[in-house]
Amino acid sequence: MEGYVSDKEQIQLIKDWWKKHGTTILIAIVLVVGLSSGWRFWQSYKAKHAAEASVLYEQLLTAGINNKSADMKLYTDHLRKDYKHTPYASLASLMLAKADVATNNLGDAQKDLAWVVKHGKPDSIQQIARLREARVLLANNKAKQALKLLDKVDDKAFMPAISEARGDIYASQGNKAKALQQYKISLQESPKNSVLTPALQMKINQLKGNIIH
Repeated sequence: MEGYVSDKEQIQLIKDWWKKHGTTILIAIVLVVGLSSGWRFWQSYKAKHAAEASVLYEQLLTAGINNKSADMKLYTDHLRKDYKHTPYASLASLMLAKADVATNNLGDAQKDLAWVVKHGKPDSIQQIARLREARVLLANNKAKQALKLLDKVDDKAFMPAISEARGDIYASQGNKAKALQQYKISLQESPKNSVLTPALQMKINQLKGNIIH
């Protein structure tokens, strides 16, 4: 019968098709299975990695409560070396920098904050570190470096705080006009009833009283 394919011919067709495409299919199956297993392994590894970093961070917090600065530095160094891609390394660096500032160790505080600016995750943590480093630089009489550091914005949600920090730097340099301008920008950028508003308004009023129009 025309168009009829016998069982033997069907088997031969299948053999021919498999000879042509079988290797490719096997490779594809192996890749899919391998990728699936690899993904599960990676997720498991990340969870374990984060859990280990969390334990170290808790130990750091305990050391901070007990004012053990040497232990704080030890835990922070460990986190930065082996867990730098987790938020815990950045949070530890911020905490260590705060302790350094409290003991007037501004050089080390700047280094800790600079590490977060370079390696921190997410962007909001980088921006917090950038703002704090700028204030440390200002306290260390490095106003120009502080202003330059604030030129880059990691997270635009922090614009009110950035403008206020710029205003403080200009005020420290005696540039009252630029300081007033930045404080006004910060006030405009701030949400209604922001915690920044009272302090900003006070700074603006003080500068207005000192500027002759």
